[in-house]
Amino acid sequence: EVAKLAMPADAISDSEKFVTLKKVEMLAALSDAELWELADAGRWARVERGWAPVELSASAVPEVAIEWVAANPHAARVIDVRAADELVGPLGHIPSVEHVPLESVGRTALSWDRNTPIVVVCRSGGRSGKAALELASLGFVRVASMRGGMSRWNEARLPVEGKNASTAHAGDRA
Repeated sequence: EVAKLAMPADAISDSEKFVTLKKVEMLAALSDAELWELADAGRWARVERGWAPVELSASAVPEVAIEWVAANPHAARVIDVRAADELVGPLGHIPSVEHVPLESVGRTALSWDRNTPIVVVCRSGGRSGKAALELASLGFVRVASMRGGMSRWNEARLPVEGKNASTAHAGDRA
């Protein structure tokens, strides 16, 4: 499913489904260089590498480290894709973050400049990874998920706003 999100919509025909499933199974075994080679070959949505120290996860999600986001607060547009209640929950949110819930990212992004660097954030990286892949499939070339999400951001004791320790934890949302 992750590979389908990263691939252009017209890249998967009925006859390619078996091959696509095999590719998904093999992604975890590929090195970062091999994943970039696949991305550069155009089978997955293209993501530019030079704008930030972007690495591809085992599931081909472009990611940046929290340390880079913290050290470069104006280098990218930071989009938090969590539910509104999570931004004021126990993890808070990164100062000056833009809130765009995951379910509206594709629709909202239609008006954004596709060359503007974007870092997508969620609780732990799952939803932001989906959003990063969706944005890449829409033609955004400078996009990445923040590895580890707000959980890792808080562990590193980086600045947050809206943090409310009395708010119930958001559960197992990724």
